[in-house]
Amino acid sequence: MLKLIFKNLWARRRRNIWVVVEMVLITVVAWVVLDPAIVTGYHLSLDPGYDIDRLVAINLAEIPKGGKGYDEDAEGKMMENVYRILDKVRTDSRVEAATIAPNLRPEGSASVLNSFPVDTVSGYYLDVKFFRGTDYFKTFGIKGLDGKPFQEPPLSGSEIIVSRSVAQIMHPGINAVGHYFNETTDTTFEKYSWNRDRLIAGVTDEIAYRSTIGRSPVSFQYDDEYNSNIYRSANAVILVLRIKPGINPHRFIEEYSPIIASELKAGNVYAHSPQLYTQLRDNMAMDAHNKYVISLALAVFFFVNLCLGIIGTFYLQTRTRSRDTGIMRSFGATPRKILMEIMSEGWIMTTISWILGCCIFYVYARKNGLARPVGAWYSDTDAVLSVLPLWFDSFWTHFFVVSLIIYAILMLTVSIGIYIPARSISKANPVDALKDE
Repeated sequence: MLKLIFKNLWARRRRNIWVVVEMVLITVVAWVVLDPAIVTGYHLSLDPGYDIDRLVAINLAEIPKGGKGYDEDAEGKMMENVYRILDKVRTDSRVEAATIAPNLRPEGSASVLNSFPVDTVSGYYLDVKFFRGTDYFKTFGIKGLDGKPFQEPPLSGSEIIVSRSVAQIMHPGINAVGHYFNETTDTTFEKYSWNRDRLIAGVTDEIAYRSTIGRSPVSFQYDDEYNSNIYRSANAVILVLRIKPGINPHRFIEEYSPIIASELKAGNVYAHSPQLYTQLRDNMAMDAHNKYVISLALAVFFFVNLCLGIIGTFYLQTRTRSRDTGIMRSFGATPRKILMEIMSEGWIMTTISWILGCCIFYVYARKNGLARPVGAWYSDTDAVLSVLPLWFDSFWTHFFVVSLIIYAILMLTVSIGIYIPARSISKANPVDALKDE
């Protein structure tokens, strides 16, 4: 059967070569439009590493001095009143855990990048701030290296908690807990002195600081909220709630909003504007999402039209094969055998075209590189890639994954274009198929 397939392809070589050229061009165009969409879509869909789906954020604000309802006695007691509101939130039976989170938090509006203090290491890690003893890790659902919820260790001095990637970079091959963060650096380097005495008290699993960033080496550092100038205003922090399983987050916000408006107030601090934590993520990722949606829409538009062209080409070409199928039927070929032979011809041409198209794009990719995800603006250094690898970091893995996705789409499209007419003509009566001969 295989010999007959190649014989038929060769007999129609003049017509088939144009089909192959068309398919090669479609393969190259598919690479151009699909590669960025596939990589960015995967990047934005990565697991953030914490329980984001059950998180609710509540904003805080203060009555301005001299404003209506301003309490003179509460002046200078902002954080004390924030804690009082937090205690009220925790009394709700639907709340599993709650914490206070500053701006330097997952999906926060601010970010601080620090370079790794090792001469032989390039790259950055992100600072996350938290308040001791506020169930921060429990609320966010951050896991430890054993896959279980991370338990905040006793903290009293200048300890630091780091993610697994930071621990591997700073202390490769050993348990980083109990080691000083910068003990592997040259003590003469004054620029690294700010973290010299920070003892690593715990190591968490990975989290994504923002969905657009994806992989995020992170250090968790606690603040002394009462003495820090950062927390002079209540809007520098938010309350983060983790609701219990089985409770609809949208309904919770709807039902809890009146309580927030009437009860969540202490001194001059009041709560307002509850929202899903996923909304914070979407707001932070808006630009990347918009670029992704545009690229995906263009990819779908062009690729659908190209695929329709493929289907039309193979549909018309297959419809002209009724004479051939009539001859095959007259010699005893079954409809199934005829169908498989015609489809195999299309599959072989598709495979050849796909290989040629991928080879052409390979020449371009070796010179200019493959697509990188939108928004991954700092994480592509060798040190970070070594501890947080993703499939698109490896050229060959990236090339083969996208190539196989394109191949699967092409094969499906060609199969549809051939199967519909081939199924019909393969069942035709030989007399009817050859009546004009």
